[in-house]
Amino acid sequence: IPASVTSIGENAFGYCSGIQSIELPSALTSIGDQAFYQCRALESIDLSDTLTSIGDQAFYRCYALESIDLSDTLTSIGDQAFYQCSALKSIHLSNTLTSIGDQAFYQCSALESSIELPDTLTSLGFAAFGGCSAITSVTLPKNMASIPDAAFSRAVLEEIELPPNLVTIGNSAFAASPLTSLEIPATVTSIGDY
Repeated sequence: IPASVTSIGENAFGYCSGIQSIELPSALTSIGDQAFYQCRALESIDLSDTLTSIGDQAFYRCYALESIDLSDTLTSIGDQAFYQCSALKSIHLSNTLTSIGDQAFYQCSALESSIELPDTLTSLGFAAFGGCSAITSVTLPKNMASIPDAAFSRAVLEEIELPPNLVTIGNSAFAASPLTSLEIPATVTSIGDY
């Protein structure tokens, strides 16, 4: 992709099942919805240092994608951005990230055992890490007030420290996790089903 490109549009490389790797331009600021939708052979991708947003379903069902280095300027990850990227082993979430969409990492079953969500995060979507069956521990943002429905359902969480100002825990937030202990802050007013 030429160095002059600053954005990749909707479905730009969708269903390009033969692409194994791609070099993105250093000036890239946004990746559009479904940009690499079902690029099933894509194994790795280096994101630019200027990237600020990844659109909905951008890497949806990129089954071979093993690693992705998210830029330190990234502020938002769209809905289902890495949905069922079942080979994805590691991610680094930057301290500029404010939003992770619904099912953003849903069923990323190889995703590393420990996830640290940055304190800058203000919005975590429904089932964002649902079905991530290798995650054993999560660090939540200190100011998080609400854990959404199914956020970590079917993760194998062994430990999690809830934020001190937490108000609500959604339905199935930790469903099927083998937690042995959990300290719920006095600020919590609502705990959902399951």
